[in-house]
Amino acid sequence: MMISGKRNSLSVSLLYFVYFAFLLAALLTTRSSLAPVYFSNIVSVGAIIVYVFVCSRKLGQKIDLPLLLVVIVAFFTIFFSVFLGSEIYTALLYLKIISLVGFFCVVRVDKEQFVKFLNVTYLVYALLSLFIFYNIIPIAHYSRWDHYSMYVNLGQVKYAIVYGLEGSVAYLDSYSGFILLVNIFLNKGKNRRVYIFLSCLFILLTFKMTPIIGLLISLLTYYVIRNRYSAISFLLVANFFFIVLLYLLIKDIDPFDSVLSFKDYAYIVTHARTMIWEQQIPTMLKSYNISDYIFGGYNSKLFSVAGTQLWGSDTGTFYDNPHNTYLLLFFRSAFLFVLFYSTLLIAVFKNFNRKHSVIILFIMLVCYSNSSIISLQNPVYIISLTYLLINYKENENTLHPSRI
Repeated sequence: MMISGKRNSLSVSLLYFVYFAFLLAALLTTRSSLAPVYFSNIVSVGAIIVYVFVCSRKLGQKIDLPLLLVVIVAFFTIFFSVFLGSEIYTALLYLKIISLVGFFCVVRVDKEQFVKFLNVTYLVYALLSLFIFYNIIPIAHYSRWDHYSMYVNLGQVKYAIVYGLEGSVAYLDSYSGFILLVNIFLNKGKNRRVYIFLSCLFILLTFKMTPIIGLLISLLTYYVIRNRYSAISFLLVANFFFIVLLYLLIKDIDPFDSVLSFKDYAYIVTHARTMIWEQQIPTMLKSYNISDYIFGGYNSKLFSVAGTQLWGSDTGTFYDNPHNTYLLLFFRSAFLFVLFYSTLLIAVFKNFNRKHSVIILFIMLVCYSNSSIISLQNPVYIISLTYLLINYKENENTLHPSRI
């Protein structure tokens, strides 16, 4: 039995509360302090846990024992990681994931209300991003020179790339692709075309090739992935190629005999991300002990690596961000990441839905080039993954996307 009626509206209101807590924190955060981010997440996680506890007692929810076991193991790992002095970020992130899993195990949110939640919050985010980008709203950690650093140049058409409100184009481009897929595959309402147009507009305004390629691949998978076996095979193959890529980079193996080296090709294709990965992974292998892999040993100073140009000269900048969600989660706690990712793969296999798989695969694909997907920042990705894999179960495996 799940929550319905008035409690369903209250459940959706809680999702809005979590999202707008993130927005407020993003507006208040400065380069020198992440306190608003931590505070907003502590409040959000606390509100979700209290709500789940109250609702589960009233409804007499049955306990999913395998899921409960995973939660217990994760919880104690989180507890000991904090006790041993690891960063609070990792503990808070996984508590947020656990609380949202519990939330969607207890409540049922209608598809229409959930899609509306995603669209309304995206609209607010997009408008705030524009206002901040054009300095209509003054924000503490932005100044005009931050924005006009990258341009799209298409012949006679030239315009500045728009940033997300947190201060980077990476926050907005993946978000826009995600909303586009949500409205193609889930939204059947009258405003569907409006949000498709809006998300396409911001995809053009950000115009970054990495999320665009992820979007195109995800759309194509709808016509290729027709069952749970092909879905899980796609993810495992992607993981395999990523691991092989990392191995070749770290061992400095060049499988090609061409003018450009394998590292040069990887550098170009990933927009220089491999330059960061091939330095950070050896750092982890040299510095971590067993407890670091379990409870976490990440810190910005340890993983700060020099940026280099394609030809090898230093750029003068340093990066502690791998621009890859999977690597960053692995650095923060390899054990918790493996536990989380394995559970995610099992859920994708167990609760396969053809329409949902396109959206889920997109989220998992952009994780390879964006470190903020599963994070304490924008919560829509974690919320959507848990919703699609736990809450919303509708047999649409044989349906095609509605006509645009």
